[in-house]
Amino acid sequence: MKPYAIEFRQKIIDVYESEPISQRNLAERFCVAKSFVQKLLKQRRETGSIAPKIRTKQTPTKLNEEQLAVLARILEEHNDATLDELRQLLLDETGVSVSRSTIDRMLKKLAITLKKTLHADEKESEAVQEKRFQFWQLVQGILAQDMISIDESGINLALTR
Repeated sequence: MKPYAIEFRQKIIDVYESEPISQRNLAERFCVAKSFVQKLLKQRRETGSIAPKIRTKQTPTKLNEEQLAVLARILEEHNDATLDELRQLLLDETGVSVSRSTIDRMLKKLAITLKKTLHADEKESEAVQEKRFQFWQLVQGILAQDMISIDESGINLALTR
C-alpha cells in the first residue's frame, strides 16, 4: 500500500492544530484509521517530520532460490494444479510448509500467472478461423425452423478439471 501524500498528512495536522477535535473524529473526517492519526501526531512530536518513513529493509521471501526452482519444476509437471495442490506438492517435496497466498506471491515472482483460458490455443490460428468462416457460410442459409437443438448440458468443454 502506498503511503499517504505529505499534503494530505499536512491537512490532518492543520485541522488538529486549528480545531478542538478528537483524534477519533479527525480520523473519521479524513477517512483514515485512528491509529494512523496517532502515529502521525507522535512522529511529528518526536521527529518534527510528517513524511512517510522510508523502508530500509525488505522482508525476505519465504522460499529461497532452490525452493523456488523446485516450485517451478512442480508447476511444469502439474500445470493444472490449484494453489492448494501446489502447496501440498511443495511440502511433500521440500518439507517447507507455506500458505496458499505465499504460493501465489512466489508464482508472481517467477512471472507465472494462473489464469486459465477457457478456449484452446488453436482457436486463433489461421486454419481454425478459415473453418469457422466456412461453417458460418454453411449455417447462414439454414432457416431456424429447420434446425434441431440438442441439449449438451451434461458436457463440459471448459478445459478445466
